[in-house]
Amino acid sequence: MATIKINRKNEFNNKYSVFKIFINNIQVGTIANGETKTFNIAAGNQKVVAKIGWCSSNTNAFNLQQHETKNFILSGFKHSHWFMPIVGGIIALHFILKFFLICNIF
Repeated sequence: MATIKINRKNEFNNKYSVFKIFINNIQVGTIANGETKTFNIAAGNQKVVAKIGWCSSNTNAFNLQQHETKNFILSGFKHSHWFMPIVGGIIALHFILKFFLICNIF
């Protein structure tokens, strides 16, 4: 048997959503926030896709040999660790300019 190991990052956005994992167009399970799962499959050509809601990952096609393990890191939004602080900073800047400088920008 070959093995596919998927590690989902712990992220604030999509925290309560689960990804559906498809191997060769068959749903083999789900993976929650911060979870790691291992799937034992037959050796040979494989296609792996993760789906959440109406979004999906790229199809990852590869060939696995007997007793080989393929590792994946799954993330909902690649730059989420930058996105939330930047949006928070913009909102804070808006209120600082609006209330302390009495400037109506928006």
